[in-house]
Amino acid sequence: MFSFEKTLPTPESTDQFAQSMAPHLMPGDIIALQGLLGTGKSHFARALIKALGCTQEHMPSPTFTLIQTYDDAQMPIAHTDFYRLNSVEEVDGLVLDRFMGHGLTLIEWPEKAKEIIPEKALWVHIEDDEATGGRKFTFTSNNLAWEKRFGFFVPELQRLVTEKGRTEYLEEETGKKGQVLSRVSEDASFRSYWRFQKEGGSQILMDAPPPMEDVTRFAFVARYLNDLGLRAPSVYAYDAEKGYALIEDFGHTTFTKAIKNGADMLTLYEKAVDVLIHIARSAPIDLPTQSIEGWKDYLCLYTDWYMPLVNQKATHTADRRWFRAIVAELCTYFMAVPKATIMGDYHPENLMLLGDGKTIKTNAEGMHPLDDVGILDFQDAVVGPNTYDLARFIYDIRLEQPPHIREVLLERFLT
Repeated sequence: MFSFEKTLPTPESTDQFAQSMAPHLMPGDIIALQGLLGTGKSHFARALIKALGCTQEHMPSPTFTLIQTYDDAQMPIAHTDFYRLNSVEEVDGLVLDRFMGHGLTLIEWPEKAKEIIPEKALWVHIEDDEATGGRKFTFTSNNLAWEKRFGFFVPELQRLVTEKGRTEYLEEETGKKGQVLSRVSEDASFRSYWRFQKEGGSQILMDAPPPMEDVTRFAFVARYLNDLGLRAPSVYAYDAEKGYALIEDFGHTTFTKAIKNGADMLTLYEKAVDVLIHIARSAPIDLPTQSIEGWKDYLCLYTDWYMPLVNQKATHTADRRWFRAIVAELCTYFMAVPKATIMGDYHPENLMLLGDGKTIKTNAEGMHPLDDVGILDFQDAVVGPNTYDLARFIYDIRLEQPPHIREVLLERFLT
């Protein structure tokens, strides 16, 4: 269970916390607000609604109407109050299903109808804090995904990312002081990578601060790929609690860089597809299969983020329900595809040409040797349709491709 306590001494600090929290809320989230009368449940709810972009000056209490809805925010919002409910059956009259599935639902006095609150809900208990004169907020949920989300904006939950922390971990693992770490690359996450020299060559220190990142999962997937005879970075040491790992250095040459330096694109792309063929022919990794609901959530990024950005208004719950119904039918066909391990971010920037970074190993047979292909960025691997990474790869737009290359690669994978 996720649990976190935060004392907010003033109404202004409550507003600030809500502003930090709002960007990490998503359609379908349910926040259950508990506390005695006058402890600030409505204030916190309104602060979240405003932080999500609602411009209404007057936000009436739902105490007597039971529900107030807002459609001018980043997502549709229902602010409800169950205090005056006499039975759970009365909730049906509020028509909350469309918000619970496709918007944000804020519920005051949720204990009056606790049996209808889904397991994924975030519970927020608010009480007066005598020591500060403010309020103590206790956030709990059976859904551990909330811990990662809170890690994005709550400093107390984040392991500090510092040069001192990296240096101390490196000294602890190697027994040597004074080693120089140089930044290897930027990453579209909280991870960063640092090269250092040692006898026999260089290694990489991965700085992956928890709870946002998980080095244990990285090590697990790397071992799986290497056991298949592929090339993922070997993990020499890691500390899951601190979020550091020492891993193999694959050098400097991504497929993108190799192609820009004159390497044959088709040969490298065929190698990339051969890696996927090898994975598709192997037993999947021992991780959960991505559910159809998970795929629908992923596809609904279109309605949840792109459409509000373009239209400058929330996607209506009816439109989101309509879109989700369409992708549900598509996902039915998608889920029928044979399953394999999918890495989720498979593209030329995450593939390395090993060796001297110039020579591509080839042979006379149809399949290429794969020991010069280094695979990166696989820690989000799941089990799913074996064509997913292929589609991500051949439709990647980072490099301009010859018109025929997709057909060649598709035929190679399917035959």
